[in-house]
Amino acid sequence: MGNKTLDIILYIFIALAVVLSVVNFSLISARSEKVKEAVLLAEKENKPAKLELIKIISSSCQDCFDINPVIETLKKANVNVTSEKTIDFSSQEAKQLISQYNIEKLPTVVVLGEVNKSSVVNLWNQNWYVEMADGTQVLAVYSAVAPPYVDAASGDFRGLVALTHILDESCPDCADLMQVISFFKQQNVKFSSEKTIDYTSQEAKDLIAKFEVQKVPALIISKDILDYPAISQVWDQLNTSEKQGFYALHTTVPPYRDLATNKIEGLVTVIYLNDSTCASCYDVQINRQILERNFGVVIANETTDDINSENGRSLVKQYNITKVPIMLASPDASVYAAFTEIWQQVGNVAKDGWYVMRKPEVLGTYKDLAKGIVVNEVTVYAGEFEFQPNAIEVKKGETVRLTFINAGTVEHDFVIDELNVRTKRLQPRTLETIEFVADKSGAFSFYCSVEGHRQQGMEGSITISQV
Repeated sequence: MGNKTLDIILYIFIALAVVLSVVNFSLISARSEKVKEAVLLAEKENKPAKLELIKIISSSCQDCFDINPVIETLKKANVNVTSEKTIDFSSQEAKQLISQYNIEKLPTVVVLGEVNKSSVVNLWNQNWYVEMADGTQVLAVYSAVAPPYVDAASGDFRGLVALTHILDESCPDCADLMQVISFFKQQNVKFSSEKTIDYTSQEAKDLIAKFEVQKVPALIISKDILDYPAISQVWDQLNTSEKQGFYALHTTVPPYRDLATNKIEGLVTVIYLNDSTCASCYDVQINRQILERNFGVVIANETTDDINSENGRSLVKQYNITKVPIMLASPDASVYAAFTEIWQQVGNVAKDGWYVMRKPEVLGTYKDLAKGIVVNEVTVYAGEFEFQPNAIEVKKGETVRLTFINAGTVEHDFVIDELNVRTKRLQPRTLETIEFVADKSGAFSFYCSVEGHRQQGMEGSITISQV
């Protein structure tokens, strides 16, 4: 290769190097410009958003929703409030804004300016109405105005509730509607008026007649209560209708005064009937706890009678009582729906309306008056391979009425050798009830005699203690 050829090649490489340098310089310059543009854009976006705030209020509504905390939250963001003013909704400017942006509730705040900047767009959540123009946010209006507020269209106050509590001051045991009022207050209900009056007052009589109140205590409450969403959502469940802008709510929980009869309903008299000679019988006072705690029964009077007393013998004869301890409840218990629904499982209602317990065995050991024996009802389940329960405790001399239920998948039986107790071998999902007298004190094993079952764990113990 000649020198001339080498020179040509060298010139070509030099030319290429120059071209590449120019290209690289152009690329670097372009990138540098883009970086500068990005930096400038970021700096611009990070600058506080310039906002104008217009607060629209009703100067006559001192109890209305407080919009100021909303405004203070805005000011704590990355914003520069360039102007801020407050106008009354009666002004021409306010009317124009209300009409232009379909504002429904006052007070509120209208936000103008750079509402589309990335530094503030996250502020406009579901509590805000955002006006759009050509796909860009141009204005925001706070819309989550809670009651009390002013209806922007009519100028009426909404959410200021008038409440009158009618009660019977002579009935301290009657139902208390203060819990309902407390619930209203927990929902931030604002009351324009709140008062309590006795049902015998003339004002109460007028309200009772006007709103057809049937029971007291009762609440007469203005329809403004429905301006509160949490309350309006459940209002239909109360099954009450509006009359002249008010609702009448009366208690559904006894005791209460029935105004038709002028009698207090739900004050119950309870008689506990037991046998003092039955030391191992269940405590009849358990019934009191069940009535009060499980069913909310208010016991106004209660007595305890022994079957050996004159009054006790009279009750046994009058109601044909065959088992004790039991309880009897006066007809006043009929207003307790939960109680009456469950009562048929443990007793009946006599001709005179008294509720008479017939199955004390559901609560524990009892005395069978016809047989003169003390009976302890016991239920044992057989599984695979275990007894439930696997321990039983009874008193010496008691008659044990044992219900054995085979809840397993193979046959089982129940055996106590020392007491000569044995059920049949039961097929799955069958049962047998037997009786035996616990005539020996001590601890004894019960087991399943099917081959191999005892060895696999089907064994328990019965403890018979002295009375």
